[in-house]
Amino acid sequence: MLSNYLLLNLKNILLSLAAITLLSLGVSAFAKSRYEYHKNTNLAIQKKKIKVKQLQEIIEGLSKTACMPEIRIALQKVLIETLGEIKDISPSYPGIDIVIAAANQLSSVAPERIVGPVKACETDHEIATQQKLVLAAIAQIKKLPAIGKCTYAEVKTWEEHLKMMYVQIDIDAHLAYAEEALNNSDKAGAANHFRIAQNKLAQSRYHGENKKDLMIALGDRIRDLYKKPRASET
Repeated sequence: MLSNYLLLNLKNILLSLAAITLLSLGVSAFAKSRYEYHKNTNLAIQKKKIKVKQLQEIIEGLSKTACMPEIRIALQKVLIETLGEIKDISPSYPGIDIVIAAANQLSSVAPERIVGPVKACETDHEIATQQKLVLAAIAQIKKLPAIGKCTYAEVKTWEEHLKMMYVQIDIDAHLAYAEEALNNSDKAGAANHFRIAQNKLAQSRYHGENKKDLMIALGDRIRDLYKKPRASET
């Protein structure tokens, strides 16, 4: 009798241990799945945030050039969609609604108000940074046809334009240096920067039909520096 009782208790104990083990395994598996879910969610958000930051830097950089408005508008649309993807992943992500609203507001601004005039960079570092952003813009626009944002023909036109802007950034900087030298009565310095700008323009393969006229205009500026004033002008 006693042995039967012990065997029954032992059986119940084993069943209880088995149930506890199964429960522990279930809890562990659930905890692991939740951990993996949050880990993958955070990783996806971080990737989207990096993309958003890159697009913001590119768009802001292009705003300092005479870049075609169509390029910025296309990149702004991708920026807004990427922000929307972050919200889809995590609807309660801090500040996401405010950022989306600001991006939407910017995208509604007329193109002529989005793209400002050509602005010369002040330092070699700024020139290099600006040119890197143009190269980054080229890399981004090449992805657009695959996601239905533009045609391959548009990308080809935009890429040529951005390559022209890459050269123009350097040219504009030397033109600004030349004007600064003139303000300081440094004709030699001004002429040197005008010549550098002219040479960079001459080497450019992207400036199109008006390239020759621009080079002539720069040559005229250089000659004007050393033109002797007429007697009536003195």
